[in-house]
Amino acid sequence: METSLLQARVERQQASIGSRSIGRIIQTEFGMYYVDVAKNPFIKNQRVFLFINDKGEIEPVFEGTLWKNKYMIKAEMEGMPPSRNLWDFNAFIDTPLLKLDEAYNLAKEVLEDTVVFRDKRLYDLVVAWCMYSWLRGLFPKNINLYFIGFPATGKSQALRYCKHFARYVIDYDPTAEKSYKWNISHTLGVIAIDEAEYISKIQASKLRKYHESGVFETRLIGLPVVGLTPIDLRVDAPLVLSATHPPSDTAFLQRGYIIRMCKGSPKIKDFDLIPDLDYRKYALAKSVLCNWNKIFETLSRVYYQLSFKNIDERIKDLTIPIATILEALGKEWDWVLE
Repeated sequence: METSLLQARVERQQASIGSRSIGRIIQTEFGMYYVDVAKNPFIKNQRVFLFINDKGEIEPVFEGTLWKNKYMIKAEMEGMPPSRNLWDFNAFIDTPLLKLDEAYNLAKEVLEDTVVFRDKRLYDLVVAWCMYSWLRGLFPKNINLYFIGFPATGKSQALRYCKHFARYVIDYDPTAEKSYKWNISHTLGVIAIDEAEYISKIQASKLRKYHESGVFETRLIGLPVVGLTPIDLRVDAPLVLSATHPPSDTAFLQRGYIIRMCKGSPKIKDFDLIPDLDYRKYALAKSVLCNWNKIFETLSRVYYQLSFKNIDERIKDLTIPIATILEALGKEWDWVLE
C-alpha cells in the first residue's frame, strides 16, 4: 500500500513544469522536489516556482526560464497579475527554518491566547489543520473545519486565527465565483466563510465538491498579444467556516470536523496586539513546506496503520491529514478518530 501511495502522489516530470505541478512532488534526474509558488517582488506580474528538495532547501525558479538547463518553466500567465494573496518569495527565503515542533508550538501559543476551547485537544486539531493546508496537494481529499456556536462564543475569532495561519485564505463570495476560483488555482489556498448559516443548499452542494483533490477546470481567457488562450484552473479547496448553526446539507458536513464553540475570555482578542505574528505564520509555513519529505513519509505510515482499522472510508479520509501532521510531530492521534 505504501508503494502504491508513493506512485500516486509523485509525478515523473516531463520536459516542462507548469501550474499543474504546484503542490506536488516531482521526480527528476536530479532528485525529488516539492513544487510551490510565490510572487516575484522584483518583476511585476511574474510568479516564482519554489523547488524544495528532500533536505528542505528552497530554490527559486522564475517563469519562462530553464531549470538546470533541462526543464522549461512555463510562463502560462504572461501579462496577467498573480494572485495578491501570494507571499513574496523573500518571505520564504529570509525566514529562519525552525524544526517542525518549534514552529508548531509558536502557532499553538497564539491559538491558546486568542481562542477558548473546552476540549484542549482541539488546539492540536486546529493547528494541525492549518499545517496540513500548506501541503494539501499531497493528500487525496480536502477536509473542512466548521466552527459552530451561539453568538459571542468565539467562532469568528477561531476563523480569524485560521485566516492568519492556514494557506492563503480567500473569503468566499458566491457572487464572484470566477475571482475566488482564480485565486484558489494560483495559490492552492483555503476558502473561509463567515456567517455560513446563510449558505443555501445549492451553494453547499457546489462547495462539497471541493472535497475531492486535484479538480481542474479549463477556461478561455484573453491574454495580451496572444489573444484567447485556454488555461487550467485547479478549483478544489479545503473550507473553514463559522456559523451559529451548521448548513442543512448533511453530505457537506460529513466532509470536515465540527467544533462546538463555548463562551470564554481569551487572553488576547486582537491579533494586531501580537507583535511577532507575521514571523510566526511565516515560520509555520516554511517549516511545513521544508519538511514535506518527512510529512510525506509519515503519510504512508498513517495510511498503512489505518488500513487495519475497521472504520468508514469517509472517517479515514478526514483522519489522514490530521493524523499525519500529529504523527510527524511525535504526538498521539488515535483520539482524532472520535
